[in-house]
Amino acid sequence: MNTAKLLDFDLDDKAFTDFSEQSEEYLINVLKTLSESQKEWLVWNLNGIAYVTGKATEAEVGAAVNICNRMGITDDRYISIIQKTKNIMNRM
Repeated sequence: MNTAKLLDFDLDDKAFTDFSEQSEEYLINVLKTLSESQKEWLVWNLNGIAYVTGKATEAEVGAAVNICNRMGITDDRYISIIQKTKNIMNRM
């Protein structure tokens, strides 16, 4: 709730309430429709969320990988995307 206020999100907005009322499977199916580029950005962001405190727990990484697997992204591809993005960030 505090983060939503900080980011000026209106949690009563229809966009939030509509998604929050959907099943988990529905939301995974929405993620499956993303383009490959969008999926790569999602993988990077899920990984970033897992490591936001500096060190991710096994459960946090497992949750990120599980979401990606359910979207059709293999463990090897997940690792490949993270490595590719780290390489890009290191060049900046």
